[in-house]
Order: sequence, then C-alpha cells, then structure tokens
Amino acid sequence: MAERELTQVEISEWLDLTTRRVRDLVKEGLPSRVEKGKRLYLWPAALHWYIRYKVEAERKQRPNGDSESIAELHRREKMADVEKAEADAEIRKLELARQRAITMTVDDAARELEHILGGMNSALGNFSGRWAPELVALPDTRAVRALLDKAIAELRELLTAAGDTDAPEPEPGDDADEQLDEERERAVA
Repeated sequence: MAERELTQVEISEWLDLTTRRVRDLVKEGLPSRVEKGKRLYLWPAALHWYIRYKVEAERKQRPNGDSESIAELHRREKMADVEKAEADAEIRKLELARQRAITMTVDDAARELEHILGGMNSALGNFSGRWAPELVALPDTRAVRALLDKAIAELRELLTAAGDTDAPEPEPGDDADEQLDEERERAVA
C-alpha cells in the first residue's frame, strides 16, 4: 500500500476517534509530520502504530500479559465445559428418575399433602361425635384409655394409609371397621 498523508480530520474519521484524541495520541507517538504549519498523518504507518498502541494498552491492563490471559481464557472455557457436563448429567439423572416415577412435581406433592391433611382434618372433626357415646358408657378410666388408644391407632392408620398411594382407601363398613366395632363392644362389656 502506498504511503499517504492524511489531515487531522481525515485520520480521526478513519480511526473513529475525535480530533482531540488524535492530538493526544501525537504526544504518545502517533506518526505525523508538520508541513507549512499543518500536521499530516502518515497512512498506513499511523494505523499500524495505533494497533500496536491498543494491543499494548490491553496488555498493561492484564496482570501477566497476553499469555496469562489466554491461559485464563482456556481455563475458564474448560471450567465451563465441566459445569455444562455436570448440568447435563444432572438433567439426565432427573429425566431417568422421572421415567422411573421416583420424582414428583411440587404441585403433585402439594395436592397429595392437601388430600392427606383434608382426610385427617375430617377424621379429627368427627372424632368426638364418633367416640363420645361409647366413652360415656365405659365403667372406668382404664376402659376409656383402651378405647382412646384404639381410636388414636385408627387415626394413625388413616394417616399412614393416606401417604401410601398403593394402598386402597378403606370404604365405610369394610372388615376393618367391623373388627374395630367388635373390639369397642368387648371393651364396654
């Protein structure tokens, strides 16, 4: 490329700088010459100087120069690759767990817990109405205690069964209720 001389306005446009910045760079060594009181900038020598100037300024900002920063970039890239691989492995684990039906969404867990607590709330709400008539007829505190222990066991069983999705929900009047009724009658007798 042939050597060319540019004015301050031209070089500021070509390097995308202000004319003020061009004057400051002359103080730092930007190649130029003065002819008949007018400063001219040598092109492409000014461009090559400016590129070296920017590279050197970048090196000064980094503590150990370019080799350190390149090594740091490679290290960060490797760390990012490791983190991505770990995230991918975690996603595969979650997908496998979902396929095995081991996991449960938060919404599903909330619905299940709401169902369990709703059943427990109903059972506790009916507790006194269900057991009071039988407790009144008992002869002593030992019999009352035995009946209450059975009632509490029933509530615990209800709570345990509510958390077991495989266990069928007991229907009113099934064998378990009949057995419990028989035990209550024996306690009263």
